[in-house]
Amino acid sequence: MFDHERTSNEAFTPLDFKAYIEYYLIHWVTIHLISKDLRYSLEEAYEEMIASADSGVALHPMAEEYSHIEKITCQYCIVAAEKCVEKVKHFCKEMNDEIEKVKEEQRMHNKLAAKISSKCAHKVVHPF
Repeated sequence: MFDHERTSNEAFTPLDFKAYIEYYLIHWVTIHLISKDLRYSLEEAYEEMIASADSGVALHPMAEEYSHIEKITCQYCIVAAEKCVEKVKHFCKEMNDEIEKVKEEQRMHNKLAAKISSKCAHKVVHPF
């Protein structure tokens, strides 16, 4: 099915090939089969698969030897969360820099307005 010479395994590196098949590929194929059989969209097929997951777990419980999958999933979630936090920090820094830039521009405009105002005040001839 796959050309193992040309197919990169970087996408599933934390998993050995057997685990990749059991925990990813089977689900992917299942969604496509449900979609074709029931004439559902892939999203509807996914929802159907999730809705019937309890039955699947009851029929095919996860063996203890595959608990490493949970560790991989947890690690992936942690890494993904850390990346999100870094993106938010970067965004906050950019926004704070932008706010400071606007404040500085406002201070410069205020100083310029004050200078213009004081020069205009000196040129005004008072009738008294």
